[in-house]
Amino acid sequence: MLHKKYSTKEIREIASKIIKNNPALVSKLEKVPFEEKIDVKELFVEVLKFLFLVGKNNQTLTPSLNVDLAWHEFILFTRTYHQFCDNHFGRYIHHQPEENIAKNNSNFQKTIKLYIITFGEPKKEFWGCYAHSEWESAQCGSCEAI
Repeated sequence: MLHKKYSTKEIREIASKIIKNNPALVSKLEKVPFEEKIDVKELFVEVLKFLFLVGKNNQTLTPSLNVDLAWHEFILFTRTYHQFCDNHFGRYIHHQPEENIAKNNSNFQKTIKLYIITFGEPKKEFWGCYAHSEWESAQCGSCEAI
């Protein structure tokens, strides 16, 4: 289990180091067909925030669709992803597709609540709608972190 609590600033620094050592990651993220134009470096910070939530809370969580799509690209950098997980969590955070929509929505709600507690209000362009009632119908990723 994750023992250190990481701030957004620290996570941003970790993201910058990963991107610096893997410049192709930004190129890959820029090719993902997001519905809106997204700052992919900031999106990558959100991917790491999601992974830190999983590592800290040791729960099955579901990311937003945008975070999930970016997470897919990070996982393709297998050595870097494995080292990141090992260094920060002492374990590999697995990516598991899940077709149960109700389970995904429930895990997404759990993710948003933990995000707010840990990092504050999530940004709409990365996580969906701001209003809590709207999150229930927001499009989450169809994958879980385990």
